[in-house]
Amino acid sequence: MNSLAPVPRIEMDPELKRWLSALRDTYNGAPVTPPGAVVASYAATATGWLPLDGQAVSKRDYAALYAVIGGAYGETATTFNLPDATGTPPAVGTAWLIKT
Repeated sequence: MNSLAPVPRIEMDPELKRWLSALRDTYNGAPVTPPGAVVASYAATATGWLPLDGQAVSKRDYAALYAVIGGAYGETATTFNLPDATGTPPAVGTAWLIKT
């Protein structure tokens, strides 16, 4: 009779396991860039990002961003202000954006 030996179980490296888990979460809709991250962009706007122009935005609509920056730049009962970086772009033709 021909019997096969059992395949030994191999434990995955914990760091690799965390990385694969984060990669899986990314493709399951988790944010790749965390709320509050700031970048310089050649685009004035982008989906999921707001310009750093001091505007007031809804606490309800941007709850994740509000959880990060709170009312540090001003707020009312229903809105909070974004930082204002107008006039200080890193280079001509670029804008500062913050992840929502």
